[in-house]
Amino acid sequence: MIMKYHNCFRLVGTFFLFKASAGFYFSVFDGVIKNARAVDDFCKIKEEETVGSTVPHSLIDRRKPPANIVEAALDSILKELDDSCRFIEWWWRDEWRHLELHRDLDEHLAREDPGNLRCPEHGHVLYLDVGEDCEGGPTVLWKASSEPTALDISEMTVVPAISGRLLRFSGSALHSVPRPPISYLASKDGGTGGIIHTRTRRVPGDEESTLRRRSVILFNTWPTSPAGFEDSTCDQLEPYSSDEPLCSGREEWEVAADSKAGMQDTRGIAEPEIKARIKVGLLGDRIRRGTPERHFVGWGSGSDAISALQSTKDVKTVPIYLS
Repeated sequence: MIMKYHNCFRLVGTFFLFKASAGFYFSVFDGVIKNARAVDDFCKIKEEETVGSTVPHSLIDRRKPPANIVEAALDSILKELDDSCRFIEWWWRDEWRHLELHRDLDEHLAREDPGNLRCPEHGHVLYLDVGEDCEGGPTVLWKASSEPTALDISEMTVVPAISGRLLRFSGSALHSVPRPPISYLASKDGGTGGIIHTRTRRVPGDEESTLRRRSVILFNTWPTSPAGFEDSTCDQLEPYSSDEPLCSGREEWEVAADSKAGMQDTRGIAEPEIKARIKVGLLGDRIRRGTPERHFVGWGSGSDAISALQSTKDVKTVPIYLS
């Protein structure tokens, strides 16, 4: 049983605090990064630090000069967005991996103080290099009408992966990555019934894994430092210096979606008479999930959901119903 309170909730007799940025919103921009290849190449150089094609999380203090091309690129992007948050937590992933529905958290704090679930101010996905056979490789955002439980979702927004694209969303927003994209739907509705593909780690020179490559920098902004970081892991490197701009000016960005501008407004969409089941796994333990359930199950238009999940460019939002 879940009982909701202001900024906290009770799960099976336990209270825990949920600190999140206000409201749900997202924006999607194309043509943001100018030199994605150089940024991607830098991440590859850190290959010896990777675990399963993932560069460990690093923390940037924006009051210090950028130490490398990634720090410089992310700082440039945030300046164009007028984001003044002091700290950037970033990591890199070089594979299309199925990720269950979750919120980003101060992971160290959550482990040290179970129930203290602190979210970043903003979350971001910067798509550097997307393989031709990535099938859209989307990030899916899930709008919950109230925080923090994942059981009152009212919309899903599907953002296809495109090289050079930037997704920015509220730091407490629920999100996931399906592989294949249609894995949330039953086979009778055109999906795979929860069957997911095995991971394909990119191997240089291997055509299959390269075609399904999904190289992304994921980064969160924090007004104060998340726990567990002594300092940026890049501080040991030579300071970065270059006259070449890494980020396009904001006036050059193409807006692919903006929830605040009403571009994905679903209020005029009629509820379908026949709905398909949409089942999504929840990441983490019961406290992180916010529910004893291991899956979220909602209902929506099967054809609209398939169209959105299989989109390779356009951002699409589909209403979700709880019955």
